[in-house]
Amino acid sequence: MTFATFQKTADEQAALNRILRIAEGNLANTLRILKYAFYEGIRIYRFSSKLIPLYGHEVTKSIDFMAKLRPQLQEIGKICHGQRISRQFSS
Repeated sequence: MTFATFQKTADEQAALNRILRIAEGNLANTLRILKYAFYEGIRIYRFSSKLIPLYGHEVTKSIDFMAKLRPQLQEIGKICHGQRISRQFSS
């Protein structure tokens, strides 16, 4: 979800809930990809900066992403052990 899409949503709480659902889906897909990479011997992965939409933006400051996404993030952390990880920066 982009900021423009967020602004078009009449119900701000619904938009925030959607962001959280998108982040949960992105993390689930990332975990699936990381497991595949691990079992295939691929030892490098680049995380997208769009993994959690609008993370760090003023409109999402009411969401404690780390608390809400902790179980998924911990699972990702377990599978990433021993892999080379980097982060892709968007401009």
